[in-house]
Amino acid sequence: MIAAGRRLAFHREPPGTEQRIVAFSGAALRGTLTGRAQWGKIRCMPLPNAPTRRPNNPGTRQADKKANNELLIKGILCSLIGLGVLLSPYFITSPGMQGIVAKASLVGWFALVLGVAFIGLYVRRRMTAAVKP
Repeated sequence: MIAAGRRLAFHREPPGTEQRIVAFSGAALRGTLTGRAQWGKIRCMPLPNAPTRRPNNPGTRQADKKANNELLIKGILCSLIGLGVLLSPYFITSPGMQGIVAKASLVGWFALVLGVAFIGLYVRRRMTAAVKP
């Protein structure tokens, strides 16, 4: 029997049990003739593990170097923005503007921590790259 582009096979079970419908298209729909339906799983072969190392050729080395440099630039810029937001209330002379900028200190701390995290990630990548032969 073909329904909605899927092949369905009806399996007869011993008397007194329910009739099940099995769909052969990635997932099995188990249901009874009473209208209840529940999605189940079909046993498949496991997927192979993802590669742990990238190929060592000039293209990937250049892409890694570019990504590392961009990470460093992002870290420096975020840190500078965070420091600017945190330190600017001390240099602003207008009391109203000083209060507004001082209320944004949470944003400054977030930017500073994010920038330091980016720089730390850059340093970790550089240190692990230097260890490999």
